[in-house]
Amino acid sequence: TIDDDDTIDDDDTIDDDDVVDDDDAVGADCSVAGELSCGGQDLFIGDTSTDAAATDVVEDYSCAAFTMDGPEVAYEFTAPDSGSYRVELTGLSADLDLFLLDGAADCDPSGCLDSSNRGGNNDEDILFAAAAGDRFVFVVDGFFDASGPYQLSIECDATGDDDDAFPDDDDAFPNDDDAAPDDDD
Repeated sequence: TIDDDDTIDDDDTIDDDDVVDDDDAVGADCSVAGELSCGGQDLFIGDTSTDAAATDVVEDYSCAAFTMDGPEVAYEFTAPDSGSYRVELTGLSADLDLFLLDGAADCDPSGCLDSSNRGGNNDEDILFAAAAGDRFVFVVDGFFDASGPYQLSIECDATGDDDDAFPDDDDAFPNDDDAAPDDDD
């Protein structure tokens, strides 16, 4: 991709610094398939192998210790209110995992806030707290070249445990493990 400020040299060639490689293009090339919303579009049915918005540019997320080399599909979400939300990935026939990214970073995997990776075709879910107006990107990505169909949904005003390593203490901060409900840490 060549931007307006990129130029072709006198010999009509493009310099190496004019070419965007996969590492530089993650935020720009991660196509968003749709926007999840509360009371609106709260369910998407997709397939990482056939979806028009599927890309294969993100492999390493800052919140995961393994490489995701399958195709990925991204979805945006803006919290309408402060509270707890749960995003669920179901209907899997392949090892697809779910990642929650800071929306300010677009699809940049270094902005990874949480992940769910149970292995195999097990359902995935992430329970998270958000303030009104917070923007997030959810990414469905395949482990070890996995791809396939899925359903992605959002539950607003969610409660309970997201099955991670931290017991839920029923406050707006699901992973703080402090057993003090609603203490607004």
